[in-house]
Amino acid sequence: MTYTDTLTYLSELTTIQVIGMLFAMICLFCITWTILTYITTGLVSSAKDQNKELLDNMNRLDTKPNINQKLTK
Repeated sequence: MTYTDTLTYLSELTTIQVIGMLFAMICLFCITWTILTYITTGLVSSAKDQNKELLDNMNRLDTKPNINQKLTK
């Protein structure tokens, strides 16, 4: 493909095609960013830390005396 062939090909791109390509690139970029963010945050904050916080709260509530006995019966 020569320079003139490439120039002719590029000059044939319409505005609608350029807008469509930009839209597709933005969509792919956002999808990739979301997936990578999901993976990295999943690796950084492990499920053990989240479960430990939940278990600590459950244990704290178990050791706390019941204020209203009617709610527990």
